[in-house]
Amino acid sequence: MENTRLRIGKTGREAMAVLAQLRDGDAALLYAYAACQDGGYTLSQAAQALEYTTEQIKKASQLLLVYGLAVNHTAPPPRQEAVYPAAELAQVRAEDAAFSGLCDYFESQLGRILNRRELETLLNVYQALGLPPEVLTLLIGDCAQRGRLTAREVEKQAYRWYDLGLDNYETAASYLARQRQRQTRGARVLSVLGIHDRLPGESEQKYIDKWEEMGVTEDLLRKAYDATLLGTGRLSWPYLHKVLCAWREQGFRTARDVETGNQKNRPRPGQPAPVQ
Repeated sequence: MENTRLRIGKTGREAMAVLAQLRDGDAALLYAYAACQDGGYTLSQAAQALEYTTEQIKKASQLLLVYGLAVNHTAPPPRQEAVYPAAELAQVRAEDAAFSGLCDYFESQLGRILNRRELETLLNVYQALGLPPEVLTLLIGDCAQRGRLTAREVEKQAYRWYDLGLDNYETAASYLARQRQRQTRGARVLSVLGIHDRLPGESEQKYIDKWEEMGVTEDLLRKAYDATLLGTGRLSWPYLHKVLCAWREQGFRTARDVETGNQKNRPRPGQPAPVQ
């Protein structure tokens, strides 16, 4: 049970109708837990989070599987260095039209012929994970767009996509669309902070995602950036985040709120300044 990994199968109204027919609280709660996960989850993780016994988690997971509300998504085989004879590589590329097309697309994006090591890595991913060629094509295109098109990066992202359950064109394309929106928001925030020559790193993007959830406006972000520069003399993401969180706790939602709040807190002429 510990290594068994599931992910959501049915979604929307169809899933809700099936859950209503099941009339099983444990299965419904497990489905709700699964819906909150970004990709697959192990039964041991779910059991711990929901405080389920072994019997409860087994019964609930079996119901979800039987009725198509979840699908088995056990972790892929461990990544390893695969070595193929040159003749086998040539044979697979000649006889497997899907793999041949994948190689052709990779080479068109790369601008050169794949070497043997790159072919071995790509074939290992293709055979070990079983991701459809159209999904791997999307993945290769994404790596190229991000300027990180190498066989190792494709391998790394392929295992990540497998773990996220991106095993068909629709889910993979939807994921990429969300990532594009995320990158657009990130670039806009960096622009507000005076950075125009790059995209945010992952740690920076996590702050940006949090600010999006908080509803931080660009004007409020500029105000917090000014406060950060005054407080530290430089851009400090943790400090900037603390400023925004503090203002949120005080009920400040706009730059005007901050200005008004600061005016109210200033001492009147002749009055002592408040103790910090």
